[in-house]
Amino acid sequence: MSTNRISKWLFLLMLAVIGSLSCGSDDGEAPQPEQPVAASLELSISEGYTVAGHAKPLLLSLKALDNEGNELFNPSYTILVNGEEKGRLSTFRSETSGSFELKAVVGTVESNVVLVQVREQQVYQPKTYRIIFHIVHDGEPLGTGYNIPQDRIAYQMELLEKVFEQSSNLTPNSALPNIDFELASIDPEGNMLAEPGINRLQRPDQSASVLFEDWMWGHYWDPDYYINVWVGDTKNGYSWGIYPEFACSEPTLPQGLGCTSATDVHRLEGIALELDNLYDENWVFPHEMGHVFGLFHIFSGSECSTDVDFCEDTRQYNRVAYENTPTAHVRTSCTGDEFISYNVMDYWQQLNGARDLTYDQVQRIRAVVDHGLWRGGKSLSEGTPRDMSAIRNGG
Repeated sequence: MSTNRISKWLFLLMLAVIGSLSCGSDDGEAPQPEQPVAASLELSISEGYTVAGHAKPLLLSLKALDNEGNELFNPSYTILVNGEEKGRLSTFRSETSGSFELKAVVGTVESNVVLVQVREQQVYQPKTYRIIFHIVHDGEPLGTGYNIPQDRIAYQMELLEKVFEQSSNLTPNSALPNIDFELASIDPEGNMLAEPGINRLQRPDQSASVLFEDWMWGHYWDPDYYINVWVGDTKNGYSWGIYPEFACSEPTLPQGLGCTSATDVHRLEGIALELDNLYDENWVFPHEMGHVFGLFHIFSGSECSTDVDFCEDTRQYNRVAYENTPTAHVRTSCTGDEFISYNVMDYWQQLNGARDLTYDQVQRIRAVVDHGLWRGGKSLSEGTPRDMSAIRNGG
């Protein structure tokens, strides 16, 4: 056999060997490693409540673990809504109200079921309230000490409007009561105010506070027509809002609020604002207005209670436990989930920029709008404000 024929034969043999080594599978593709299999799934949701058609959706979060307890990232899952496959959802919203059961499925493995309550959008009749700020000072020049300038009041009104009048999408359950607050332009005698919404007065002496003391009756504007806000020295460093009363003849009262058999004003109404609380980004004024319209704090005291404010859709937490181990703006609710607090009926260590009201809170506010006594909602075209000193003295 010649040398050329031997070389050609060896070359063909090498090609055959190489070809056999390259064929690792029948279809010509390299074998793929097995993907980890999900053994358990945990589905969670940012809120348990939302409003039909709300602009901000609920956020879905899925945690998948394999048989050894290792977390699987980016598993291929499907979300079922009331048993119907909806695909790989990361958010949820609904244009219709009702109860919705959501769960995730990966292969044959199913997650827990989360329940979402979607409530119907409420359309409330607009309501306007007139506010008078009694700036209680010690005779200081305008713009100094307790005799604060008008722009401080304008700023407080801006905060109030952000909560009660401007659309808020801080959470999928944020809602608006459709009420408007305006500065009074006319005093009880029918005179135009030099400064809209402001009545400046000097307290009897420095021992007097604005915390609803008897001396204030002489400066009290008829609470059928005005919301009285007293700005000055409360003596304890805190601000206060007076909860509403209802006539005891009312068939249904919002939980936690009282009724009276009195037929006329029998107490000082409104808000007492401690001057030291009126710094920038302090939402104390809209917070106290929440009390005036029947809202309670969303936190409990030493024990965790999920019914502290009679609103099922507010995330409530143990205030004492939080203060003992503060975690900035993040709270742990009484049901164990962590959340960022935007609600105006909370306070301290909240993010700057905005506060909100929930759907249930707005329903309480509107119950006060419709049935609460002496809330300042009467129009000046409906009558004439009374002399409250005479009312105090039985006149």
